[in-house]
Amino acid sequence: MPVGGRPAVVTTQPAPFPISVTHLADVPGLVRCPHCHNIVTSEVTYQSGKAAWCTCMLLAMMGLICGFCLIPLMVRGLQDAHHSCPHCKKHLHVYTR
Repeated sequence: MPVGGRPAVVTTQPAPFPISVTHLADVPGLVRCPHCHNIVTSEVTYQSGKAAWCTCMLLAMMGLICGFCLIPLMVRGLQDAHHSCPHCKKHLHVYTR
């Protein structure tokens, strides 16, 4: 028994379970790869999508040229997340904004 006469409390967390590939968001997720059937944490790469380009065009039409209209292309919150499997490198899902 530990000091003080109280028993030690041991808590355990449940094992993580993979989510469906279609429920991936803009952060890596634990999934079962449909190609190699391994349970993996997806790799995420970010690429400019429709939201970034539309914001860029809107800023250009408002007169913010000289490079200011290109700022949305560098903001991660406006980019699409492309998920892939780290083992087989196959494409899993695209989370669009």
